Amino acid sequence: MTRLATGIEGFDAMVQGGLPVGSSVILQGPPGQEKLRFALTFLAEGLKSGGSGLVVVSSQSPDAVVADLRGLGVNLDAVTAENRLRIVDWYSWSEETILDIEEEGIMIRSSIDLTNLGVALSRAIAALPPDPARRAVIEMLSPAMNAYEVTQVYSFAQSAKKKFDRNGFTSLVLLEKDMHSGPEITTLLQPFDGVIEVERIRTGDRIFRKVGVLHLKDTAPDPTFRILEMTESGMRVVRETTKPSPASSVGPAEGAVLESQEERARRLSLIMQIASERLKMNPKDSDALFAMAAAQATLDDPRAALQSLDRLAELDPAYPGLWVLKTKLHARLGEADRARQSRLRADQVELPETKGAVSTVPCPMCDAPVADDATACGNCGVKFAAVRNLEDELEDLGHAAIQDMVQEELTEGGSPPVPEAPKPKPELAPPSKPSPKPIPKKGLTNGLVLSRSARRQAGKTNGLKGRTNGLRGRTNGLTNGLGRTNGLTNGVGRTNGLTNGLGHTNGLTNGLGRTNGLTN
Repeated sequence: MTRLATGIEGFDAMVQGGLPVGSSVILQGPPGQEKLRFALTFLAEGLKSGGSGLVVVSSQSPDAVVADLRGLGVNLDAVTAENRLRIVDWYSWSEETILDIEEEGIMIRSSIDLTNLGVALSRAIAALPPDPARRAVIEMLSPAMNAYEVTQVYSFAQSAKKKFDRNGFTSLVLLEKDMHSGPEITTLLQPFDGVIEVERIRTGDRIFRKVGVLHLKDTAPDPTFRILEMTESGMRVVRETTKPSPASSVGPAEGAVLESQEERARRLSLIMQIASERLKMNPKDSDALFAMAAAQATLDDPRAALQSLDRLAELDPAYPGLWVLKTKLHARLGEADRARQSRLRADQVELPETKGAVSTVPCPMCDAPVADDATACGNCGVKFAAVRNLEDELEDLGHAAIQDMVQEELTEGGSPPVPEAPKPKPELAPPSKPSPKPIPKKGLTNGLVLSRSARRQAGKTNGLKGRTNGLRGRTNGLTNGLGRTNGLTNGVGRTNGLTNGLGHTNGLTNGLGRTNGLTN
């Protein structure tokens, strides 16, 4: 999948390297300059790298847009001479009389009529040179809602999306979220390929901006909302949140938790509405099916989630994260055999990406490739010459709850320590009698983590002994460790799991039924 860099420091890491080429994504948030600054940074990144693009502006004059692009490092003289930029002006009609469409240099002015605006957009597209990485910014949906019905604005948005699809544009479409009702937002979001949200939060006497990805086509985005900083030199995403001082953390903490619960419920409802509408329009929409399944799992309805995943498996059996999520849900329901089968399918789907040049043979337990001279499977941990007992079998069964390490931990933690080599076990040693199992500590089980490579460090225990298994005791959750599979549920809050609404849960299951449940 080819992706375009956004130019926002730290943001591309949240979306696997950038926005998918050809996608049209909603950028929503409260009124303010954050969204337009974000979008113009995306456009400037393309112009500075030799690409072309256009912007439809309604909240400020074209001259202000030109000044902003210059401030972002764009050489407007060179871009204009090379015919790589068009500005569609839907602002000037509010200050002067424009009856139709007027063209002047890189500017194309349109009257208030949406039909004329559509024609102006088509002319801007046609005027730009062919480029597989052309970019577009549309900043007029919310202002248009003040003059037209939602159905008319939806028709314009749908038409613009089709034009961008035909001509290979990657676009950001801005939306003032607080100006519209829930049904209106659901209608406007339906044609697009993803949703990025910018929000402002007050903590004590400080205002924080945050950015998160609710969903994005062909992408498993970071499920966490990150701090978004605006400076004179540009915008950047901060991967590590600054710890609040004791004075600021006393008092507002309870209010912050309640706010997070409300936002989570609201986002989850919005995601369900979007997925339902997309499935009505196209029952074979794979992204919507996966989003629906993840939302149903969040709502503690694993059976319905599995039904959605079964439909998805018929359409696209290689969909990223499909079999991993099925593994977790089957393990959640105590269906060990189905969980094992789903895990094997997950390994088979990922096998082409991880296959190496070393001569390998399939592991007899998990079918993962292992070296000819290996004494243990690096995937499931089985030792080939070891005598297996009941506890070992339970350990392997628990591996059905596959969870990849969170990308945040890979980037924040630096180089992880090299895992210790497995201690050799005598081949002819008789099986040891299983020791009595200690009573699990409630609230500490975090599910099983399967280490997939020497670069990643598995958890300290496997959850079987009732101890913490997550990286440094942190939670992993149902959709936080999927790597490529977070889908639409990654943006339902500032949490890491499908049931991690308060930020204190420890995951949906550990595969053995010894989890803290959905309310820990």
